[in-house]
Order: sequence, then C-alpha cells, then structure tokens
Amino acid sequence: HAGGLAVGGAYWKDLFEIARRLKATAPELSARMQWIETDGKSGHKPDLKSVLIRDYGPVLRHDFGGPHEAYAHLMQLGGRYNYRWSMGHGTVYYGARNRNWSYNGGEANGDSFNASAVSMFSVDGQGLGWHATDQPLYSFGFAQFYRAVADPKLAEKTGYRARGIMLLRDEGLLIFDDARVNTAGQFTWNNSGDLPHIVQLLPGVAPAKDSTKNTLHYRGKGDFLTLVSPVARKARRTSFGAVIGNSEFVFIGDKPFEHADKKLAFAGTVGYARPGELALFEGTEMRLGKFGIAREGGDFGVSATLQGRRITGHIAGRSGGLVRITPPIVFEPKRVKATFAGRPLPVMVKDGKIQFTVEVEQADSALEFAINM
Repeated sequence: HAGGLAVGGAYWKDLFEIARRLKATAPELSARMQWIETDGKSGHKPDLKSVLIRDYGPVLRHDFGGPHEAYAHLMQLGGRYNYRWSMGHGTVYYGARNRNWSYNGGEANGDSFNASAVSMFSVDGQGLGWHATDQPLYSFGFAQFYRAVADPKLAEKTGYRARGIMLLRDEGLLIFDDARVNTAGQFTWNNSGDLPHIVQLLPGVAPAKDSTKNTLHYRGKGDFLTLVSPVARKARRTSFGAVIGNSEFVFIGDKPFEHADKKLAFAGTVGYARPGELALFEGTEMRLGKFGIAREGGDFGVSATLQGRRITGHIAGRSGGLVRITPPIVFEPKRVKATFAGRPLPVMVKDGKIQFTVEVEQADSALEFAINM
C-alpha cells in the first residue's frame, strides 16, 4: 500500500536508497528525490506544478516546497487493469499548511470500498464513475479549478453529474457537486486526525448524526457547495455562489447565469474574484469594482492580476479567442505594451479597455500574458 512510502513507512529508506543508486544513470531524478528526502537541504527542488494525469486525475498544486504549499487530487483512476478502484472516482485528497486533511483506510477505497469512509460525494453509494481526465485545467495561481464530469450512463441513473474543485491557495478548497434537483446525495469527509474546518454552503445542511470525530456526513438534495479549509473561515451562500470573508466572491452553478450589481458582474458558470485578482474559469464576463475581464469566441478561461501599473494573467482552454480587460486605473493608450507566452502581443485600446487575441490549445496548459501601462 502507498502508506509504506509515507515518511517513516516500511519503504521510506528503500525509496531513497533506490534514488542514490540511480545517480549514475538518472542524475536529475536522483537529485530531485534527494531534495525530498532531506527536506530541501540538498539535491534539486522538483518543479512540480498543477497537471492532469491520464488514468489518475487532476493534481492541483500551489507553492510547491514553499511556505504556502497546498495540494489537491481528485481521483479518476482508469484503464484496463483498474480492478479494485472502480468505485471511488471523485474522492478528493487534500493537504495544506503542512498537514494532510483527508485520509482513508487501507481498503476503504479499494477491496472493501465504503462511500461513507472516503472524502467523496455519493448517491446510493455510487460516486462519479470513471471518466477520462479530459476537461480543461485552469491553473491560475491564486485560484485553480477543474471540473470532473461523471460517467454519462451512471449520471443518467444516479443524477450525479460532475464534481468541481477550486483550490484557493493554502486557504481552502471549494467543492461543487452537481446533482439533479431532488437527487438525494451524501457529502463525506474523512481524516485520520483532526478534521479541517468545513462550511456546508449548499444546500446548507448540518453534519448527520452518524458523523464521528474523524468522519463527517452531510446529506441533502440537489447541488452541494462546500468549503474545506485548514483554518476557520467565515463564508456564506449567495444567489451567485458564495462570499468568503468579506472580500472573496465565488460564482458557481450547474448552468450559465448572469449576476450584476454595483460592485459585481458575472456571466458564465464558474469564476472567482477578490480585490486585484479575477479568475474567469467558465464564462464570458466578470467585474469587481472597476476592474473587469471579458472574453469572446473559442473555449478558454482567463485570469488577471493588477499590481501597480502592470496586469498579469493566464489563458487556458481548448481554443483561443478575444480577451478584453478593463483596468481600474487611468492609463495612456500609447504606453501599453504586452507579451503572451514570452512573445510580443499586439493589443488595441478602445473606450478604456485593452483587448487582444490569443491562440491556445488544451495541451498548452496555462499560458501567461503581461501588460504594462
């Protein structure tokens, strides 16, 4: 079992003895493993970032090896030889602030599968079912998102359609479980030690009576929106999704919607905003205060971060299109210079908005742009 490779586990020393013996034939791999073994005191730091892994699932990382490291993995194991993990698709493994916040026993997600003992959403004991890890990964740094879709035939039977995970730095993991209206489901969170702080936002249910000090069960009907965090955080449900604290806004739904008021505007399915940072994962428009981003054409997401007179961001998706950014500051159009994926980017300024066209493919992962004003 994987526990044998845990720190101090049965194979921990053997793992790094193998690494030392690889030095002659695979020096870079050996050096990266040495960095892990010595907690960064020697060797080379691996450049681990968020990634989609075929027949394994999305792996989201933030600040690997740094003081604000966080990790989230949604299980989508597949392939011809997946004989024992066929039930646990959608299980989430989460770590942040030097702690593991989820866990399952040796066979709870294997030969003795138990949907009530792993961190997953289930309908009558059934999870997402297997589906290829083929959706866009929006790895935008301060906020990341991936939507895992269910096996179509199983979704038709259970009413459980997708699970979206949004990693917000080392401050929390937001989970959206998309279920048909009136579909009775169970959200389970399990850990071997202290449980994380959980705010159940939608449908807004309390832990069930059969919850324990290590396992929480939430039962209700329809969509579930749940915030899991290593620290206590205030959050409340809204008509457009949720507000975390007083300054973080989450837009999320199972179908496109629009919201607009004096402070906020959004059109789409999934987004995140806080002062100076916008992440439009699935949608066409977003605004917080006077800072806004919009996109047309293609199939992609876009983020933008404002620092002084510079805006940086990322593009990720299946195909490119037009991006339009509304800076919240006065600027001189002739001074605007931009780059995309390290190359000069032609831009046009019209009515106080900076717009440009990008080309992107899903295999590109997240490509960075920068605008100086």
